[in-house]
Amino acid sequence: MSQNDSVAVTLTVTYVGSGGNARNGRYSYSYTPDFVQVNDKDTAITYTLDSKSATRFSIVSYALCDPTSQMYDVNITDGVLSMMDHCSQENQVIILSVLVIDNETGVIIDCDPQVTNVPPPD
Repeated sequence: MSQNDSVAVTLTVTYVGSGGNARNGRYSYSYTPDFVQVNDKDTAITYTLDSKSATRFSIVSYALCDPTSQMYDVNITDGVLSMMDHCSQENQVIILSVLVIDNETGVIIDCDPQVTNVPPPD
């Protein structure tokens, strides 16, 4: 999937009780698109909950391990996690977790998106 200048990612989170992919199977999450490939330098990426998920859940924080400083201007405003991706290093390990709270139970859910950088040749 090739992206240009900005990528909008929608996060869906649901309480399923069992069989999910987070918090011992009690929650399920998915991203649309499920995989992001960034091809352009200085690409904006945003993560937003879908409208149904936003009635129960909120994006409250994030965890980022980025040894080559590819992501910058990372912030949460009005429930939207946004960041810029330098996209200057190919095949670098960048770990990002979007932390969502279940507003009914107070449980924090760690939702792990997938982003790959494929910068243009110099």
